[in-house]
Amino acid sequence: MGRIAQRVVILGGAGSGKSTLARELGARLALPVVHLDRLYYGPDWTPVGAEVFRERVAGALAGERWVVEGTYPDAAPVSLPRADLVLWLERPAALRLWRAWRKTRHHRGQPRADRPDDCPERFTLRYAMTILSFGPWTPAVEASVRNLARVAEVACLRSDAEVRALAERLTELRRPPPEPAPTVRPGPEP
Repeated sequence: MGRIAQRVVILGGAGSGKSTLARELGARLALPVVHLDRLYYGPDWTPVGAEVFRERVAGALAGERWVVEGTYPDAAPVSLPRADLVLWLERPAALRLWRAWRKTRHHRGQPRADRPDDCPERFTLRYAMTILSFGPWTPAVEASVRNLARVAEVACLRSDAEVRALAERLTELRRPPPEPAPTVRPGPEP
């Protein structure tokens, strides 16, 4: 990562940490954050339909600077070609299941930036099965992502330590270089 990321796509299964990383990178890099769940669902977790969703995604990503999180195939043709950094968060299914359950319990009855309005927090068997059946990062997935994200750097992060290290590197790239030390010229000798 040798340049400042301006358009970041974060992919991965539910509970992998996409929303958390999006909020962190948004704050560190001063990028607006787009949560695809908010664009995909209407009231009570009702999908809005593929065409409406793609239009919403295109509108939300019309600017030159953003971080977007969510793994929706209908969003990929809009988000990936414009990205300059694509991150896939790979976590074990059991960890993702636990994190999703914890998030649901913690935020029940409270608003959350990444959850659509009028969608109550709930953890159902169907949601658990979705988490457990989400596929891993494979060479085929990588090839598909790279095919759409032609100019982006693509990275698979497999641990919280890798996520923290990447966030730090991106923050360092954003910082201005240190001022050079003033040149001290020796004066005339007495």
